[in-house]
Amino acid sequence: MASLQRHPQYLFFTAAWFQTRSVNQLWRRTLEPIQQVSLKLRLTSALFVGAGMLLCWWLFAGTWQAAWWYWVIVASGSLVTLVACHVPIVLFRYSRNLASVNTDSFRLASPNFWTETQHVKDGGAREMMLMEDGNFVMLSVGITTLKIFVTPTLSSADAFVEIAGFGLQNASDRPSMPREARRDQDEELLTNLRKTIGFPKSVAELRDTIDSDLAI
Repeated sequence: MASLQRHPQYLFFTAAWFQTRSVNQLWRRTLEPIQQVSLKLRLTSALFVGAGMLLCWWLFAGTWQAAWWYWVIVASGSLVTLVACHVPIVLFRYSRNLASVNTDSFRLASPNFWTETQHVKDGGAREMMLMEDGNFVMLSVGITTLKIFVTPTLSSADAFVEIAGFGLQNASDRPSMPREARRDQDEELLTNLRKTIGFPKSVAELRDTIDSDLAI
């Protein structure tokens, strides 16, 4: 693991640039359908607004025969809704999808997007990413080891193949460490390894990176 601290500083900036580009691409693909509001939906919204205003008149006046000036208000409200209803619709869609952005399923749906650190109940942590060749890479830190796995599918635990492993320098001390202290160390270990690996496009590229940049 000592070799992880000896990598050039440019690796950090390269990884950060790729991560930012991946985030922007993912947000662009997510927001484009959210921002599209069809004419049918606009007309339906305008119709509901107009009907709601007429219903309010009936509730207060007790008749459907509204005054001429109220018909002007209804027509104006419906027209404004037809023109500007995309704003609240887009905001609603955005708020609904915002909660799903940081989920693993969302991040793993597109290549070059690492998941947040997942802490395992019995100890350890992991991070995953989908590569452009369709395979997934998983970084996993346990009580005494740090490992790298690849798998073509997430549906079976048997499909994960270990391609690299490290023994931790403080392996003898970690079992007795407080859980919170070990959690912080797990995140630091995964962050350093993730920065070194970067964003491999394939298993072959990942192996090349391991062979050239990591002492295994």
